Amino acid sequence: MNLSLDKPKGTKLICLTPVVNEGFELDRFLQCTSVWADNIIIGYQPSIDDTLEIAQRYEKVTIVNSPGGDWNELAMRSILYEEARKVSAEKRIIFNLDADELVSANYMNSPEWKTILNLPKGSIFRMQWANLYKNLVGYWDSNIIEVGFVDDDTSTLTGSIMHMGRVPWPNYDVKILHCTDIKLLHYVYVNLERNLSKKTWYQSYEKVGKGQFGPHIIRKYNGGGGATSKPPMPIKKDWIQGYA
Repeated sequence: MNLSLDKPKGTKLICLTPVVNEGFELDRFLQCTSVWADNIIIGYQPSIDDTLEIAQRYEKVTIVNSPGGDWNELAMRSILYEEARKVSAEKRIIFNLDADELVSANYMNSPEWKTILNLPKGSIFRMQWANLYKNLVGYWDSNIIEVGFVDDDTSTLTGSIMHMGRVPWPNYDVKILHCTDIKLLHYVYVNLERNLSKKTWYQSYEKVGKGQFGPHIIRKYNGGGGATSKPPMPIKKDWIQGYA
């Protein structure tokens, strides 16, 4: 049974994604995410590639501009939530994905997807990164992150300008779903050169923008995410094939 269409009446699935210089991967992300999302809201930060042109091709995409000034993840994600709450729906299920992340295609037949669709307002759901390796020869399990929030219309984000949590935490007890079947495919090691560039940028920002540097910063960005500690595991076919 295909559970991807088993969505309660009045429910909309909204994906929020900040982007900057994502032209090399944005088509893949928008093609796959458009399969399940009703709305995709892109937080566009000025880019020197074709990121904007790609985003404008997709009918489900709404583009909001960066708040400007220095890098500020809290401001960008807060604007995305404000835009999501303009979408008319009885219930908004909000996914927070980066452009190098995809919900694994096995969601289409996973009971966990139905559980997500029927979570009460204020609930949070988590997924585990499956860090994909170059040429998709394998993956490593990595962090478990809060990727989604069933909007309660009132809770707001808190955090810092970089590496903050993606979902609001309401000031009441919330239901938390930890997905074990559906993964978050993370294309972090598919392009090793770009990954190295990204790590270099983050380390530079820590030093220049935040005044922090030292062995702890180097370890933070060069731990490998499992890539150096064990051989990659085979990628499950249904994680990918459902998007073909």
